[in-house]
Amino acid sequence: MAESPTCWVLDHPAHMQLFHKFIQNGSPVDIIVATKRAEIDAMIDSNSSPLPKRHILRVKRPVGRRILPIQREIRALRRIRSVSSLLKRRNLTGKPIEKVVVKGAALEISAAKKANIPQRIYITDTEVNHLAHSIALSSATDVIVTPNWRQDLDGGFIDDCNSNGIKVHKLIGELPHVYLSQPSIIRDVKEGVVPRIFHRSLKGGGVHDKDELV
Repeated sequence: MAESPTCWVLDHPAHMQLFHKFIQNGSPVDIIVATKRAEIDAMIDSNSSPLPKRHILRVKRPVGRRILPIQREIRALRRIRSVSSLLKRRNLTGKPIEKVVVKGAALEISAAKKANIPQRIYITDTEVNHLAHSIALSSATDVIVTPNWRQDLDGGFIDDCNSNGIKVHKLIGELPHVYLSQPSIIRDVKEGVVPRIFHRSLKGGGVHDKDELV
């Protein structure tokens, strides 16, 4: 995925886990767009950060409990403008970005289209994130979804992608597996011993998991 200069968008702490291996194996002229939030700040500034040295653009989140609707629109427009401006400047320096990869962060897909980036990849595993889907529909060239994607919940997103000529790819395996590091030591499981499974229930408070019990 990282054979050509790429812009990677880290909109959530989990996205660093998702993308960091691709970034490590990518081009030294790659760009990282990272939202301004405490968790991402800590991960980027940490001495043990898995990210290699890259140009990083920090942007504000257009969502939040205390942000008014008009503030969300202003932040979203400023975010699109700043990312698009950076991508256009890179086109002029002789080191143009050829690909933008996001997970759920459709604003950067819109910015990439304004900057004439050839490949704009939108990854999603959340069928009900209809607002982001609608933005991606007007700007993405490729969409990646999970193999168990439920079209009955996506508001016609996949059908609209096919109608708009957007390439739809389905992952082989489950997306959460990408976040997990393989254990360095494989322990033998004794026959007849039932392994312990830890389960945590939480109530989502995000844009796409509000009032959802996970």
